[in-house]
Amino acid sequence: MEKKKTLVKYEATSRGYDELYGEEQRKKYFKALSKINCKGMKILDAGCGTGLLEEEIQGACLLVAADFSRNMIRKALKRVKGRWEVELLIADIENPPIKDESFNIFFLITVVQNLTNPIEAIKKIGMKMKKHGMGVISFPKRIFSEEEMRMIILKSGLKIHERIEDKNVKDTIFIVST
Repeated sequence: MEKKKTLVKYEATSRGYDELYGEEQRKKYFKALSKINCKGMKILDAGCGTGLLEEEIQGACLLVAADFSRNMIRKALKRVKGRWEVELLIADIENPPIKDESFNIFFLITVVQNLTNPIEAIKKIGMKMKKHGMGVISFPKRIFSEEEMRMIILKSGLKIHERIEDKNVKDTIFIVST
């Protein structure tokens, strides 16, 4: 999807985003967090939206939540108020203004379909991970075939550790590593 159109869409839907998509997003977070230990970790949530994932993650030493929609970040700010370990960043995650090898874990949940070049973007996000870093990437099943999902991950230079499939979740979730 064209980046400008995507930004306009998320700026406009930010007000009702949680009511429209919150339940579905939480299902994905629950699945992912059951496989990843976030305690004491430095975490990047690339495409954080309204900060729903930040509500679920506890015990991280640093949690950077980035999104290019100012309205989404405003909603996230209200959600994480008082959480000293959470930093919000208005940023284009296709060119993240973050030092390489800064994080242990990244989350890219329901974002890939909005990237202009998913392989390059995920490659750049992977560069922000420390050696042996882990990541969670979700792909909408209605948009990506299994082959496309795996190709994007592998061409991004990441390794697939686990594929999480659940008939009650609209995305396929992958646990990956650098």
